[in-house]
Amino acid sequence: YIDDLVIKDAVSEELIFFTDQEDFNREKLIPTYLPAGNWWQRATNDFEQNDGITVTQDGEGSYYCGNQNSQNANGTYDVLDNSNMKLDNVLISPWIDIAKVNIYDSLIVSYWERRKVDKGDFYLAIMGDIDSTWKIINQDSTSSIKNDTTGNWIQKKIDISSFLNNNRIKLSFRAQTEHELYWYLDNLKLIWIKKTTGMVRWCTIRNNQRAVVIYNTHGVIIKNCTIVKNS
Repeated sequence: YIDDLVIKDAVSEELIFFTDQEDFNREKLIPTYLPAGNWWQRATNDFEQNDGITVTQDGEGSYYCGNQNSQNANGTYDVLDNSNMKLDNVLISPWIDIAKVNIYDSLIVSYWERRKVDKGDFYLAIMGDIDSTWKIINQDSTSSIKNDTTGNWIQKKIDISSFLNNNRIKLSFRAQTEHELYWYLDNLKLIWIKKTTGMVRWCTIRNNQRAVVIYNTHGVIIKNCTIVKNS
């Protein structure tokens, strides 16, 4: 007799959304909120950036928010170069369908970034189709990154599974500054992490036959009524 057989973690991934600089200003990421002018642009390998660090994470291209013609040698946006206009630009995705994602699985935003700021903020915000309001998921302000002066590429992975009660979501990246700032984004992904951890429970049906019922760790049936012959 076998009962309550536990299935160990078996995790798989499915890519829900991906964009690189090739999709810039098309259907993937669109500069939208531009009170200080549109400072989001493509950065390819021939893009001049004088801080000695590559402008792309994978060698193909990235999104860039800053001022390549700034008086600052590293290409940061400077209000003194732009009629004292504070930078406030947003890059927004279209609606992304997540209806097929099981609410007991995980949804992860992954992207690479490199940035410098003297005084300003970086935001990742998400909107779901239930209430259609932007919610800030990750905010990095001057106070929290003032010691990060290297400008090196780093990868961010943020769990946004709390939005799985929505059928669709939008992602936005917002840069604000009163002084010097640049922001590079590359290889943005929305990843569905599928979890199959669960328990097999046997139950007698009739005539010495049994049904296999597989539950996940939340008590939700993953598979039901696979009839097997009792020996």
